Parts: sequence; C-alpha cells; structure tokens
Amino acid sequence: MKDIFLFLVLFALCSCHNYTKSKTVVWNYDDFISANVRMSDIADEMTIIQPDSIDYKGAEIVHASSFFLAGTEQGILRYDKEGHFMNRIGAIGQGPGEYRRFYNMAINETDRIIYVYCMDTSALLSFSYEGTFLNKHSLQLPKEWAWKFYYLEDKFYFYYLVNADSESAPYMYAITDTIGNLLYSKLDESLDFAPG
Repeated sequence: MKDIFLFLVLFALCSCHNYTKSKTVVWNYDDFISANVRMSDIADEMTIIQPDSIDYKGAEIVHASSFFLAGTEQGILRYDKEGHFMNRIGAIGQGPGEYRRFYNMAINETDRIIYVYCMDTSALLSFSYEGTFLNKHSLQLPKEWAWKFYYLEDKFYFYYLVNADSESAPYMYAITDTIGNLLYSKLDESLDFAPG
C-alpha cells in the first residue's frame, strides 16, 4: 500500500509542473489535489507503541519484522514489537566499537546484523542483535554526511541532501558493498547552481 501511495504522490508532483525555456521547473500548486483520507482507507489496523524505557522525542526509528531500533541520544536501543526494551546496541563514545552521536542504522535480517553508519567519520560498524560489536569498515563514499542509508540484498544505499551553497553538481546517492567499497555513485547533473 505504501508503494501505491508513493507512486501517486510522485505522479501528482510530476504532472503539476511546467517547463520554461530556461529548463527551470515551475510548480503550479493550484493543480495539486487535496482530499481528506480516513485512516481506514489506507490501513486495516493501527497500533500505537510507547517504548517503556526512553524519552521517545526525536528518536530515529528503524523497523525489522520482530523488533525495532530507536536511535536516541543515549545510543541505539532495541525493542520488541510491543515496545518492551530488549537490549542496547553498542554504545556512544570514541573507543573501539563505539559510535558518536551522528549515526544512522540499518538491519540485515537474514544474517541478523545491525549496521551503524557513523556519518562524521564515514565508518560502518556492525553488531549482533544482542549488541555485541562484530566489525568496523571504512566507507569509500564520494562525500561524508549522507542523510539516510539502507541495507538491501548485500548492498548499502546512501542518500544525500542537495546543498546549493557548496556544489554545482551535488551527489544524489551512492551504493557500496557490505565492507564499504564504492560500487556506484550518482551526481545530479540536471542541477546547476550559480555562485551566491
């Protein structure tokens, strides 16, 4: 259902703009359709889960089939589907197997591994589901600070924010293998920012 919703949003965005001779995209927001949607139209069931041991504000959440991770200022915490605390994944710090406060998470359910992407150092840490440190790899990314990363079929996908102030051709995404080797990266060559 999420895929259909995402497709409809992208379709609406693509159909509601005009191209001028300068190749600048001009969005006509009057063409966007606004509609009230009931929760029952998009989901059969909804459950609100309040984890039992953290202040939940601002936590980054990553879901697996039988648990979820909450990335907090106290570190990465693992909870079962009902919100009961299971264990901590590694720890925040600067020692071996520790990560700083700028991190993102991904889950490999097949091999039961939790990956932590250290954004400021372009390092990739791996942990068991029980929180035991397994390995560290340096990532060969085209630039640091990817805003989001995902694991899928033995590859990592890193997505970047467009920063008009620093680059004329910003990176869109990069793909690495599970030990950090760069496989592919994509520049957004359609964007061309003038200085200032």
